[in-house]
Amino acid sequence: KESPISEQIVWFLKNGLEKIYFAGGEALLEPDHYKTLEKIIEINPNVEITYDTNFSILGLGKYNVLDYWKQLNNITVSASIDGSLKKCEYLRSGLKWDVFLRNWSEIKEQAANVNIKIHYTVSIYNVFHFPEFIEQVSKLGLIQDANGLDIGLCEDPVWLNIRSIPEPVKVEIKELYHEFSKTELGLIHNNSINEVISYLALNNDIKYFMAFCAFTKKLDIIRGEKFATTFPSAFQAYKKFINV
Repeated sequence: KESPISEQIVWFLKNGLEKIYFAGGEALLEPDHYKTLEKIIEINPNVEITYDTNFSILGLGKYNVLDYWKQLNNITVSASIDGSLKKCEYLRSGLKWDVFLRNWSEIKEQAANVNIKIHYTVSIYNVFHFPEFIEQVSKLGLIQDANGLDIGLCEDPVWLNIRSIPEPVKVEIKELYHEFSKTELGLIHNNSINEVISYLALNNDIKYFMAFCAFTKKLDIIRGEKFATTFPSAFQAYKKFINV
């Protein structure tokens, strides 16, 4: 029996549907997602398809998404990753950096038709890490130019919003970004760098920064992790104001 979603997608595909966007949560954990891909391949494999996924998995049970992606002609996958190595694993609990890299390589090898981009969400946690992250993923060959990287600015929860950072720390971040902007990679990613700096200039209430500190302490206790050792640059800057 066809699922309601499959029946709906068939109608849309037969009536001129041009674009499909699979947003997060995680579409690759939904059985109906694979049934939808089957219908797209059958009716119109030229439909423009875009994904958000964290690359933690490439399939579900009997389904391997690469078997489907290879048969599609216009697909872009936005890899949601907010740091590298231990920073990545801290921010997206359960995701392993080596698994992320292995799945990225597997897509490149088995479904070269897929266009992969990185989507980095900037928050209080990783704002100091952003220039370093660009250097690391560029060195690994994950991105070649500015088109390979999109950024988001965390607005909610407000205690993770970079606008809540104390003003003296914002000055440190701006100096870091300005220095990075003078490098070859900084020039390539100048628009992203300036977007973060512009957003950082907006004000927020210091009480939200205090909430970030309290939240992070509790999170570290629950997970048995340490923000201080995972994000040393941010920790050194933040601890001058409130002990995190």
